[in-house]
Amino acid sequence: TMELLRKIEDGGYPTEYLVARIQGRSAAFLRDWDALIFSPDPLASLAATGYRNIIAARAEDIPWQRLAREYEWVYLQMNSALRRIFKPFFTHQELRTLFLALRYKRGNDEKRLQEVLLASLLAKTVKTTLRDLPDVPAVLPEVERVLIVMSPRFSGLEDLFLRGGLGAVEQHITDTCLEHTVRSPLHPIMRGFFRRLIDMRNIMSLYKHQRWTMKDRPLFLRGGTIEEPVLTQAAGSRTGEGASDLIARLTGTAPEIITPTSVEHALIEGMTRLLKKEARTASEIGRILQYLWQCFIEARNLSAILAGRDMDRELVSQEILS
Repeated sequence: TMELLRKIEDGGYPTEYLVARIQGRSAAFLRDWDALIFSPDPLASLAATGYRNIIAARAEDIPWQRLAREYEWVYLQMNSALRRIFKPFFTHQELRTLFLALRYKRGNDEKRLQEVLLASLLAKTVKTTLRDLPDVPAVLPEVERVLIVMSPRFSGLEDLFLRGGLGAVEQHITDTCLEHTVRSPLHPIMRGFFRRLIDMRNIMSLYKHQRWTMKDRPLFLRGGTIEEPVLTQAAGSRTGEGASDLIARLTGTAPEIITPTSVEHALIEGMTRLLKKEARTASEIGRILQYLWQCFIEARNLSAILAGRDMDRELVSQEILS
């Protein structure tokens, strides 16, 4: 069958070896964000760390390139049992690569398209499709053929594109992938992670729905820890309140002021705390997942700093996730 991710034949290493290597690599995580944000030249300061050998068309792409390489490294180190457990995580992460590649395809940005596929874990056939076919309408049926192996609900991407553009396609693929994943056999730690991702997505759409006071009810994904009746009830409450209550319920704290950024940050930081807690309970799977998540957080922070290096740095510091 056609696969979204690269097939790895190599046996990999024992789990405890990988955990030890990851622990060593964790020491390189950036701790002092302010030093970087307020440095005269954040890009030059960054080059002094482990990011020096990455060249990208745009500075803000460098952290994502580095993340792709790190994920590739971890995936290649894994033994087949670990790879099976983490396949849903990498599949979910590679959707981002897929979406960026489609956007660059639409914008004829050949350079960034090549870059984003470089260290990606997408299968060779998928990369070739994204590189060689002339435009998005030509690429989508091929993408669909790969995804439909997972679930028949992935069909109709081309129609969706014509009706709602790439945004609609991205949302449909992400939602379908999350619901499909959470219904599949998963390691308990992975199941917890994906259920939380669904909660985050549901709270985000609840908040947007209330903020823009849309008439029709938001469509909630199934499979999260917060049940649909609770979400529906919150959707009927006053703007911001519903989302705030659910964030508190999910993460233990709610943001003081409700804005799109504060909602998203509260949800992401809640996930970070949960994964750190799980990693401390001495589960090797939990430790690897927490490392992969922390790598993602670092890439996101760095990308925001590099994208904002000509902006008011105080504003940039508000983008930083702890």
